[in-house]
Amino acid sequence: MRLMPLSVREHDSVIATAALAYFSGVHFQARFPAWLRRIASKEFFVGVLFTAGCAAPALSCLRSTRVEVSHLWPTLAGITYFAVLAWLNCAAIETWESGFNSSRIRGFAALICLIGMSIAAALFFTQNRASALISTGVASGLLLLRLDLKRHRFAPVTLRALADLVLLIPGLLLALGAHRG
Repeated sequence: MRLMPLSVREHDSVIATAALAYFSGVHFQARFPAWLRRIASKEFFVGVLFTAGCAAPALSCLRSTRVEVSHLWPTLAGITYFAVLAWLNCAAIETWESGFNSSRIRGFAALICLIGMSIAAALFFTQNRASALISTGVASGLLLLRLDLKRHRFAPVTLRALADLVLLIPGLLLALGAHRG
């Protein structure tokens, strides 16, 4: 334990805490009050855990470089946005596979995209990187919305794969932008 750098221990502690929250939420959900069960769904925990795993390295870099508070909130907004997007992905897949009416998914997707566009527009002139990151998330949200509208044209396995693929769009767009810049 003494040989492991503090930053690595903190990073692993974040991931372990997120995993513990996920397993606790999934396996002990029946013990939660009804209002908490609606919020703390399996899809919610997967979205938070997935985002925590993706964001932990970036957060550890931010911590080591003493970032100003004015630069921290756009990063946290982006992380929160992607957690919601990951939740939407899981909720859409669960809805499609269960055969439930997906009109709520379309409503959530549209709302999430509008919120993302608003955040990206607010950040455009002052935090253009954060604006670009959230804009790519909006692209993923719009693609999930499009998939929901066309879901009957795809086999279930293909639909699930496409839903997961659209979450890669931000990374692909950012990689292309970094390559060009």
